[in-house]
Amino acid sequence: MIPAENLVAAFSSDSTRATLLATVTTSDSAETMLGALEVGTDGVVLRTESPEEARRLAKVMQERHASDQPTLEMQTAVVTRVEAAGVGDRVCVDTCSVLHPGEGLLVGSFARTMFLVHSECAESAYVASRPFRINAGPVHSYLVGGGGKTRYLSELCTGEQVR
Repeated sequence: MIPAENLVAAFSSDSTRATLLATVTTSDSAETMLGALEVGTDGVVLRTESPEEARRLAKVMQERHASDQPTLEMQTAVVTRVEAAGVGDRVCVDTCSVLHPGEGLLVGSFARTMFLVHSECAESAYVASRPFRINAGPVHSYLVGGGGKTRYLSELCTGEQVR
């Protein structure tokens, strides 16, 4: 990752605005180069004889394009009533990043209406801060996953991207 970050940093300050392409042999390496320093290279050149690697890279690029879509419109809501619904299975999402106040997951019971479920970055009298974790809700709730697609929390798998 460090060589990729060094290249991106060097080219981002380049006043000639050259195009930075990285030669990679796997779709995983392509993702690394495209995401370095949250800016990434301008593109990648896949050097492989594997049709499967080419398909995986195409999928990565499709997901990146889908995530470039306009952001969701956020609105303030007011909770007017809370009712006990019984006990059920719930989903707890541990991320690979430390989340800050105002960050979490968009979760809801309708695909078109989501609520921001805040991470556990705030201190509590009951438990220590866990800024990488979101108690997302019941298994039947929806979340916004990679590429902006709506999915059930129960469908989330290790290593998948979420929004």
